[in-house]
Amino acid sequence: MGGDGGVIAVKRAWMRGTHESSHKSSKQSGGQNFGAGMTGGDAENRVDPRKMRSMRVRTCHLSSEILRAPIVADELGNLYNKLAILETLSERILPERLSYIRGLKDLRDCHLTPVHEESGESNPVTICPVTNYPLDGSRPFVLFWSTGWILSQAALDSMGLASLQCEYGPCEEHDIIQLFPEDDVLTIDLQQRMTRRREATSLKRKEKRKKRQDKSPNHAAHEAPRSKKPTIALSDAARIASAAKEAVRQKREEDNSLNTIFHDEESAVKKSSQFTDPSKLFIATAPHRYTLG
Repeated sequence: MGGDGGVIAVKRAWMRGTHESSHKSSKQSGGQNFGAGMTGGDAENRVDPRKMRSMRVRTCHLSSEILRAPIVADELGNLYNKLAILETLSERILPERLSYIRGLKDLRDCHLTPVHEESGESNPVTICPVTNYPLDGSRPFVLFWSTGWILSQAALDSMGLASLQCEYGPCEEHDIIQLFPEDDVLTIDLQQRMTRRREATSLKRKEKRKKRQDKSPNHAAHEAPRSKKPTIALSDAARIASAAKEAVRQKREEDNSLNTIFHDEESAVKKSSQFTDPSKLFIATAPHRYTLG
């Protein structure tokens, strides 16, 4: 190359005009080999998307720490260390990007399948219980939101949702959440489903609350319309009293024994005047006096 003993340049990093060369001029065209290779020069500054995805599926979406059980998931397909998210929620310092998480009710505990290997940071946090595929970012995984099971997309495609209901259900089609979505369209779809799911849950809670209130006796006493008691007019009451008085008078005339029970107002006044007058009181009680012999 430079007449220094017959050294032949065979490494791409030494060749001008390639993507890997650190001394490539910005005015030179990329050429046929532009962008080829993964080592040397400018390629060292590039980030491998596979490594990025592998790192994402192994770390907490909140604290960026290695995922360790217990693990929870949100409705947008992100995984968290449960202790980390609990501390953040209790201190109310949740970042703005996670403002859609209102509390533990917006999170789901994940059922993890243990990995039968030596523990380490490079090992996946779980594997698919059907296919044994690891959650390492190389294959898509889904979450059954209703039950918290994490399965691979391959298991769902090969077995079908109906076949998985017995062991990993119950779960409906709209409850299947794609973990770690990268497509913006998929993320928007998950957000829309999250909104519909929360609206349906809120409606169910309102219906249950209304049923409980309807069954409670206090609510029934306050809410039930009060039935109005039939009122009798003053003229009707007087007419009924007059008719009853006339009926009693006729019965007394027919049966003298009723006179001992009923009395008219005039006789009652006369009797009361006898007992109030001292002169007449002796005359009234004299026939009933007796002596002991």
